[in-house]
This record gives sequence, structure tokens and C-alpha cells, in this order.
Amino acid sequence: PNPKFCWLSLDENDNDLTRFLTYLVAAIRSLGEPWSTSSVDHDVVAHYTSARPPDVETLLMILINEITAVALVFESLINVLMGDVQHSLELSHQALEMLPAESVEWRSYVYSNRGMAYVMNGDMEAAIGAFEESVRIGQEAGNKMAVVGSLSNLAGLTMARGQLHKSAASYRRALDLATDAQGKRLPVAHRVLLGLGELAREWNELEAAERYFTESLALTRRYHPSGIKATVGTLMSLLHLARVKGAQGEMETAGDMLDEARQLALKSETTPFDDLLVETAQARLSLQQGDLAAAERWARQIELDRDSDAGALSEQDEKPPKPFEIHE
Repeated sequence: PNPKFCWLSLDENDNDLTRFLTYLVAAIRSLGEPWSTSSVDHDVVAHYTSARPPDVETLLMILINEITAVALVFESLINVLMGDVQHSLELSHQALEMLPAESVEWRSYVYSNRGMAYVMNGDMEAAIGAFEESVRIGQEAGNKMAVVGSLSNLAGLTMARGQLHKSAASYRRALDLATDAQGKRLPVAHRVLLGLGELAREWNELEAAERYFTESLALTRRYHPSGIKATVGTLMSLLHLARVKGAQGEMETAGDMLDEARQLALKSETTPFDDLLVETAQARLSLQQGDLAAAERWARQIELDRDSDAGALSEQDEKPPKPFEIHE
């Protein structure tokens, strides 16, 4: 672990508890994500300025509980990306118990995490319920990021069920929310654009699909030049673009995009599934090029890896994880 520290200097004016609590949480926010986007300062100060404020010890306990709960929300997300579904669900349950009802913003993220975990577990009905709850709470909180993310996930599930027009309606609703009054896309729009691009590809509207995927890639590179969002967002955009380029017969361009995606996957240690996604895309491109031998080698390697993983897990009396694809 790499512990982080923040600094808070005190002076006589900090006898004013409202001032002290505000500066305390500001110091915590200086640590960066997830603290920089937390709303715990508003919650704590609201408690203190209420008609019957609690004592100092109670206020500090409220602060500590909410900080811990926010950490659990992010830890739950990391675990779902790593494929540890059960632990993610346990962490999100703990977060829900610790977060006060007023913390609607963070509660919407918790339900989004639970939805992703249920998708990985194959429980689509539970996933839909969790994403719908995330949308409802996110709208109540005015949390566009959570609403857009969960709408995108709901649209993806309806697409997987073959309900393409219903999926398109959800994606368009999400894109409206992810576009400001001046027509500028918000960072979270890249996920929606991926979904709309995939729908266009399904309908064989390849030029439209290319436009959506290209805009998604540009958004990711503009707003997330580094970090996990950059890796996942850029990787998924490149894989989708490569598939379209292959369908358009531009095999060399598709190969270049897969090479870039492969380099990103090799550098990333966040999730074990990105390498599999790249190699699956490579096998698809090999089939488009008529290289059956390369596709067959990929299939054999997947079978070997699956047998190896199953053998290792059986020694621990565990079941091997199911392969999945999910957007960050």
C-alpha cells in the first residue's frame, strides 16, 4: 500500500467548527480521487448547521464513516473490474449501509457497481434492477455521470437481448444528457458513442459507426490522457474502430489499431480481461482476412488457458470465472 497524507494547519480562527470542518475536508480533497469529488463536506457541515447540531465527536464520526463509505464505493468498482464479483457485491453492500440516505450521489454509484457485478454473474434481471435504481437516484441527485453511465449499461443489456430500437432510444437519451447547452460533449459521452456506434454497425451503417467510434476515441484522449479511464476508454474505442475498418476492407488500418490496443493492454494491470478482448478482436480480423490458421491457433490457446485456469481453481474448490465484456 502507498498511504497518502494531507496537511492542515490550525489557527485561532479554527475555533469556529464550521470553518474547521470545511478546511479539514478541503485538505482531504487535496489527496485527489476519490476524495476530490466527494460531497462529504456538505453533509458534515449541513449536520452542524442544522437546528439541533450533534456534538463534535458525532460530527467527526459522521465524517469518518462517509470517507470510509466513499473508499468502499471505489474499492467495489476496482474489484468488479478485476473480476472479483462476490467481493465487489460485499463491498457495495457495506457502502450502502454506511452511506446516509442523503448521500444520493454516492448511492447512485454503488448501484451502478452492483449492476456491473450482476452482469458478470449472469444475473441480468438483478443487473437491470440495479442500473434502473442508479438512474433513479442519480436523477434525484442531479448526477449526470451516474445517470448516463447506467443508461448506457441498460441500453447495452437491451441490445444484447436483440431489442435494438429500445436500446437506441436509451442511448439517445443518455447522449442528450451528456451534451451541454452549447452542443459540447461531456467526457462521459464516450461510453454512449460506443453504444451508438455498435448499433450502427449492427445495422450495417458502417460510416455512421466509424463516426461514433472516432468521436469516442477523441473524447477519451482529450479528457483522459492517462490513468484507468484513458486505458479502458481508448482500448474499447480502438477495438470497435478496428472491427469497422475490417468490415470496410481496410485491413492494414485495422491491424494498426489492434497493435495500439495490444500495447495499451500490455501496460495495464487493472483488469485481466483487456488482453483477451484484444486477442479476440485479432482472431476476428484473421477470419476476415481468410487466415484460418491464425484463428485456429487463437482458439486452441483459449482452450489451453481455460483448462489451465480450471485446473488451478479446482485445487481450491472454486469455479472458473465466466468470460465477459463490460464497459468501464
